[in-house]
Amino acid sequence: MLFFYNLLPLLVSPNCREEAPFGWLKEFHDKATAQDIRIDVIGVHWYDWGSKPKNSPNESPQNVFNRFKNYLKRVHDLYGLPIWITEFNANPNRSAATNYGFMQLALPYLETLDYIERYCWFQPSSGVADCYTDSRRTTLTDVGDFYNNLVSTPAIPEVSVTADSNLDIYYANSLGTADYAKQRFLIFPNPSTGSVMIRSSTPISAYKIFNSQEQLIKNVMNVNSTESEILMNNHPKEVYLILIKDTQGNTFSEKMMLR
Repeated sequence: MLFFYNLLPLLVSPNCREEAPFGWLKEFHDKATAQDIRIDVIGVHWYDWGSKPKNSPNESPQNVFNRFKNYLKRVHDLYGLPIWITEFNANPNRSAATNYGFMQLALPYLETLDYIERYCWFQPSSGVADCYTDSRRTTLTDVGDFYNNLVSTPAIPEVSVTADSNLDIYYANSLGTADYAKQRFLIFPNPSTGSVMIRSSTPISAYKIFNSQEQLIKNVMNVNSTESEILMNNHPKEVYLILIKDTQGNTFSEKMMLR
C-alpha cells in the first residue's frame, strides 16, 4: 500500500483540549517529525479548565486573560508554529460578566499576535454569555455585539482566491508505483516562510526553481547530497515550481508556496 503524505498545502494538528499540547500531542508531533510528516499549525481548544472554574464562577476577567496569554506563549514556545484556536471562552461555568470581560481583553490581544492565524469564540452551551437575547437570533447581547463589531484583520483579504491544486504534481520520468515507493523526494515545510528543505533517498544532483511567471530564479548544480536547504527569504510570497534531479537521472517537480 502506498501512503501519500505532505501533499496538502497546509497540515493542521489534531485540534485538542488545552492540556494536550504538553502531553500526547507533543508525542504525536515528535513522531510525525521523525517520519518527515509535516505539521504546519497547532490547533487548540481553551476553556481555562485548569483553574477549577466550577469553584470560581465570578472569576476576574483579568485573571482568566492572564492565564490565556501564558498558555498561548507556552504552546508557541514549545512548537514554534502558528496556532489556530478553534474553540475558546472563559468557561461555561463562569458568569456572563466574566466571559464578556474576558472577551474584551482577549480578542484585541489576539489581533496583535502574528502566530495566531485563526481564532473562534465558542458560545457556551450553559446559557451564559450567549450571543443573542432570544431563540430567533434577532437581537445581539453585549457579547454578541462586541464579537460582531470587532475589527479583525483577515488572513485572506481577497473576496475570492484561486490556487493550484495541491495534487497537481508532475513526475517527469513517469515513475511507477514500485519506483515511487523506492525513490521518494520530500520538500518541507510547504508552505514556507523562507527556508525550505529538499530531501531524497538518493543524492540530489541539481535543482531549479521557477516563479509564477515561469522565470528561472535559482539554478543550483552539483548538490551531491541527499538533503539541501533553499533560502527564499528575499523572494515574493507566491507559488514556485521546484524541479529536482538526482544522480541516477530521476526527476521530480512540486509546487512550493512561500507565505
